[in-house]
Amino acid sequence: MRVATALGSATTLALFASAFTRPGFAPKAANRWYVIRIAGEPTGWMHDVRTASDTCLSVTTTMRLVFNRLGSSVAMEMTAQSIESMQGRFLSSTVLMRLSNEPTETTASVTGDSLRVRSRAGDHDFVRMLPLSRPVLGPAAIDALTGSNLKRVGDSVSYGSYDPAAASPGVVTRVLRGIDTIDLAGTRRTARRVVERSSATPMAITYWIDSAGTVLRSSYESPFGKTKADLVDSATALAANAGGSFSPEQYARTLVRTRLRLPQARRLVMLRVALTRRDSSLRWPSFDEPGQHVISRAADTIVLEIDRQQVSPGQHRFPVAGTQATREFLEPNAYIQPDEPALHSLARRILGSETDAWRAALALERWVADSMRFDLGVAFAPSVEVYEHRRGTCVAYATLLATLTRSVGIPSRVAFGFGYVNGIFGGHAWTEVLIGKSWLGIDAALLPDSAVDAARFSFTHASLAGGPAELTSSLGGQMYGRIDAQVLAYRVEGESEVRVASGQPPYRIRGDVYSNPSLRLSLRKPRGSTFTELDATWPDMTIAAVALASGDTVELSSADRASLASISGDHAVIVIPNGAEFYVLEARGPHPAKALLEVLPGFKPETR
Repeated sequence: MRVATALGSATTLALFASAFTRPGFAPKAANRWYVIRIAGEPTGWMHDVRTASDTCLSVTTTMRLVFNRLGSSVAMEMTAQSIESMQGRFLSSTVLMRLSNEPTETTASVTGDSLRVRSRAGDHDFVRMLPLSRPVLGPAAIDALTGSNLKRVGDSVSYGSYDPAAASPGVVTRVLRGIDTIDLAGTRRTARRVVERSSATPMAITYWIDSAGTVLRSSYESPFGKTKADLVDSATALAANAGGSFSPEQYARTLVRTRLRLPQARRLVMLRVALTRRDSSLRWPSFDEPGQHVISRAADTIVLEIDRQQVSPGQHRFPVAGTQATREFLEPNAYIQPDEPALHSLARRILGSETDAWRAALALERWVADSMRFDLGVAFAPSVEVYEHRRGTCVAYATLLATLTRSVGIPSRVAFGFGYVNGIFGGHAWTEVLIGKSWLGIDAALLPDSAVDAARFSFTHASLAGGPAELTSSLGGQMYGRIDAQVLAYRVEGESEVRVASGQPPYRIRGDVYSNPSLRLSLRKPRGSTFTELDATWPDMTIAAVALASGDTVELSSADRASLASISGDHAVIVIPNGAEFYVLEARGPHPAKALLEVLPGFKPETR
């Protein structure tokens, strides 16, 4: 199983960076410590230091976050330094970020009416010039502006700012929403509650500040629960150095249950799904992506239809000459590195004499799928590091595949969205390649037979020239943990469309028979036994289980080809082919073989 629900973690990491490294309220005192908590669990710390010289002011923010979930640990470390003039003008910023073994460094400096942004990964530098629509203020100037203008509820300020996590300039608006009394380390403090919105990111952040402009607390909603940073002493902050553990309930927040199980997900050619936001503050992205479109809108619900795109091999050659429109998707950057000789040589060996762009993309997709190992312990890594270690989440699969396609002259980008597996939509990333004039999806983590299946939807795509920030700057990133989904209709390749009636149950139990209409199977249990595990979702692949009076348990689950090799042990197993997937009957207990033979006659799949 290589579904990339880990993307929710990668998104959260980048959102944390955006929220907590923005130095707008950096205090005048030289030293401030904050403990970061997610849903009340200490997860990391932040340290702000301010120094001054005769010509400039410097604010340095160091942050460490550690997430422990599903048996893996992800550590994120970042140091951001901002320099401003004594008149309050932003001069430069340097951010050192470690989301994997290989750190990346981003520096930004004002040059006339532009911002020069340099990203560095390994020995390579990548430079972008971004226009400035208005002057950019530094942290001290923002403090002064906020403190002097936000005094009464409803007061607001607006100014130009540089977001170091998004590596982008933006226009920030802050509004004083209330005067609160908060509990801070056992002490009651009066604080101004200020809400900040920036054009560089869709996320709203709430700050509680004192009369001097010092941040006492910051807060925002993350996929894993409410996230707060509280002003504390250094010992309290550093006690969170080992990070926090996500409970199953917290992790489940990032997953969107469909109730109905989709059959043959990797062969789905059409899916119609209703997405409903859980609160009105969520803003929908446009969903204007290849192969999908919005067919209706209501107050809180949109209906999205996804179609698998049709591909005709043999019509387009590679390498593709770069143009103004495609250059960004052919060039290297800090995360996609097609100029690395080892990667270019590898791609050429894989392709041999192949000249068709689409067949070449599929060959590279298969190599990545066969060569990589899924690992939740990697958040965001440059492609050279991914290639060296051959492990990572869906983002690693997507960046490596994008790198290999670019290295042979096929334009590529990374799509971010949700992918379906076993009853849920989870955060996912895959690769898109430009074939002719059409962007077509390929996916080495959830491997389809041809172009990507319709059991997914995207909310943005990116060349990754701006790194993880290209995800945080999208409206879609805020959907994790804040939407519900209902399947309205679907169609499997070669079959008729199936419409799902409103309120249709995902399965039925009549007497001793379990039936699942969407999967087209039934399971009769022996007398005296009990059905269990009827509502499991990923990562549990169980469809239904039977607990026998003997103490044995027989589980019916689904599997893909990649997971079959992991089945081992002395328990009894039967694997039943079902199109591109498999059903697995697995028995455990004192008499597993006998238990399996009791249940097997009652299993009636309608094989495809």
